[in-house]
Amino acid sequence: MSESDWDSVIDTNLKGTFLFCKHAAKSMVKKHSGKIINVSSVVGTTGNAGQANYAASKAGQIGITKALAKELGPYNIQVNTLAPGLVETDMLSVLSSEVREKMYKMTGTKPASPDKVADFAAFLASPDSDLINGQTFIVEASQLRKEDRKYFKNKP
Repeated sequence: MSESDWDSVIDTNLKGTFLFCKHAAKSMVKKHSGKIINVSSVVGTTGNAGQANYAASKAGQIGITKALAKELGPYNIQVNTLAPGLVETDMLSVLSSEVREKMYKMTGTKPASPDKVADFAAFLASPDSDLINGQTFIVEASQLRKEDRKYFKNKP
């Protein structure tokens, strides 16, 4: 990986998250209220071969979330992270069926619909999540341990 490839991903994902949170927090601190929902990736919790820059940037987003939750919590601001796995997006639609099948076999699940990820974000943005702060939510069923799956109907 070139240094410019490293820098590009780190600047976009990690520095971008920092700048967004910094800007958003200013008005929230004044109001003593707010919710910040960072969008990371399951790769930030598991790593992925060939994606050191992406995995590092996504893990960094999780770290920023945890630090900001502690800094902003006293101002009644909750900061959490969504870490989706595969999501059915345009990016996946351009992959061949063979590549998609390999990805599904690696993760043990089909991609989530964007609506499911959005539903979880809507929950975190709602008053129902007021007591949740500094957490990372993996939005991918395959990340459940096999022994935990017995509690969910229709799961392998």
